[in-house]
Amino acid sequence: MMVREYHQSRDHDLVLLVELWQPPHPTSSDMDRVELAVSFAATVAYDHLRQSREARLQVAVCGTEVFRGDHHSSGEKLLDHLASAAATSTADVRPLIHEAAERQSASTCLVIVSSRPRGDVQARFRAAPHSTNTVCLAAELEELSPYFVLEDDA
Repeated sequence: MMVREYHQSRDHDLVLLVELWQPPHPTSSDMDRVELAVSFAATVAYDHLRQSREARLQVAVCGTEVFRGDHHSSGEKLLDHLASAAATSTADVRPLIHEAAERQSASTCLVIVSSRPRGDVQARFRAAPHSTNTVCLAAELEELSPYFVLEDDA
């Protein structure tokens, strides 16, 4: 006699796309948005790796270089890359959005975070392919506050 065990995974696969953009002559608020995008991405990726045993994680960071990692990569490698990633005025995550949308399944959540100002993010990604499991965020405290809160240094 054979017994088959059925285990339904309620974990969603996660595709996290991070656009580290800043203008050629960044202001302090431009640099703050880059730091916030990196902090948010690191927190989301780490939390997903820790809590979702069977779900896949794919991360792409677009800055001066494009980094791709997945659930097979160590969390430490991903965090190291995020810590050393640099923003650029030529960062463009849109090709990766189209690629991710083509591969997205019903159990995949696509999270896009950009360090562009909120108005630019809304305008740039309005035409990008979206599903009900897609979240597009500007790296601004007001927009990230439902998902993420920075602790005060005090």
